[in-house]
Amino acid sequence: MKPKKVVKKSVVIALIIICIVLVAGLIGTIADYSSYVASHHHNDFEYNALLGTNASQLLVQVNNLTSILDLNESTVWFAYKDINQPANSYTNWTFYPPYAGYVVVDVGAASTPLTYIQVTA
Repeated sequence: MKPKKVVKKSVVIALIIICIVLVAGLIGTIADYSSYVASHHHNDFEYNALLGTNASQLLVQVNNLTSILDLNESTVWFAYKDINQPANSYTNWTFYPPYAGYVVVDVGAASTPLTYIQVTA
């Protein structure tokens, strides 16, 4: 028969102290987490309101972008603009469209057959 190993009393006390410290830390962590959860909760109505607002904003943005992709958006930069200028002169306008698309230029009437329009990118 083998002789029994005896653990010193000081080792047992040290292990008990370590266990007490760990349990105290666990209790402190649980208390801190509980106070965090208590101050950061929402009821179902609040969650639905938050989600509903975000979802409706995203839906508006998706509809706007879809309208641009389908080429249903338009911008009028000038309408019915009269230009009076002497010979050998020009008028220059610069525009920065918010998205790619088509440019339509419509000249209603010109007093000279040498009228031209240049559109550059």
